[in-house]
Amino acid sequence: MATKDVGWLREALRAAGYDVSETSDGGGVKANHSRRPNVIARVRDTLGIITFQHYWRRKKGLLRGDGAFRAAVDAANSKSWLSTFYIDEDGDLGVSSYIYITDGLQPGDVDRFLEREAELFTNITVVSGLVGHLQ
Repeated sequence: MATKDVGWLREALRAAGYDVSETSDGGGVKANHSRRPNVIARVRDTLGIITFQHYWRRKKGLLRGDGAFRAAVDAANSKSWLSTFYIDEDGDLGVSSYIYITDGLQPGDVDRFLEREAELFTNITVVSGLVGHLQ
């Protein structure tokens, strides 16, 4: 199995147009983009994957236990083949995904993966009804 480290991931995200910084624990990369969702990415070398986490705040004034939000998250998961949608500990939306680390994995593959994920996220948030719950 190929190995990739945080430095490789940082450079792959930078080449894809992200502004990058290390996470506070140094084990991952925070990446901000002007057209795509911001992401926290981590190399999980022992698992052979790179994980991507995205977070969106819910609109202010919505109840934490809102059943409509939960139903929208469930609807998003039923339509998504690439990412998993969930309600995080703060009651906001979390989205996670991963790609396998292979010998042939190139920085451009990370870029294409995140571009496709951003396109799918836009479509899924509309058809699931999540868009009405997010800031």
